[in-house]
Amino acid sequence: MKRGKVFQFKHCRRVKDSLWRSRRIRQETLLLQILRKKIVESKKESIGKNTKKKNDTFEKELCLQRLLCLLYGGLSKKMYIKTLFLAKQTKKSVASSFLGLLEKRLEIVLFRAGFAQSIQHSRQLINHRNVFVNGKNVTSPSYSLKSGDIFSIQKTNIYTNQQWKPLHLEINYAIQTGVFLFLPQEISYPTFFKLSDVSHLLYKTK
Repeated sequence: MKRGKVFQFKHCRRVKDSLWRSRRIRQETLLLQILRKKIVESKKESIGKNTKKKNDTFEKELCLQRLLCLLYGGLSKKMYIKTLFLAKQTKKSVASSFLGLLEKRLEIVLFRAGFAQSIQHSRQLINHRNVFVNGKNVTSPSYSLKSGDIFSIQKTNIYTNQQWKPLHLEINYAIQTGVFLFLPQEISYPTFFKLSDVSHLLYKTK
């Protein structure tokens, strides 16, 4: 009996109508019910289309915002808004200046240079006072580097990834020192996203 009920209910859901009505219902009442259903369904469809579009765009924007924060080591919402505010003040496009400001952060530069296994690892090195910029100890992971700044790590047996050397950095792995030359022209990410989507998202964010 249970299987029969489930089977009937499945078909009712697929057709969106009751297939097992009693025979006592008159034809007039059936026609009225059908007309009412069509009116209600047309209203629901018109409302549902608008809400579906809004939900789809909101979901895409939210996923993109989360992706950007994850790609830069779990960037906090406060730092995200602060960087966006600084990016909007520049004359360049918001997306390129926003990503450029993130790439100038000390924790990101150490990771790009291959001195850390991850951004969290580079953040740990900075917090433990192992990183120096122009001979001075820096303990802020969000420290913004300028062109010509020399960064070094004073720690033995440190992880170094020498397989991929970025063009915007001059690195000497023997003495664990690097020079920040200029902003990167190309950035490699483990996933694909459009820069136009990023700029659209950043323009909408207040």
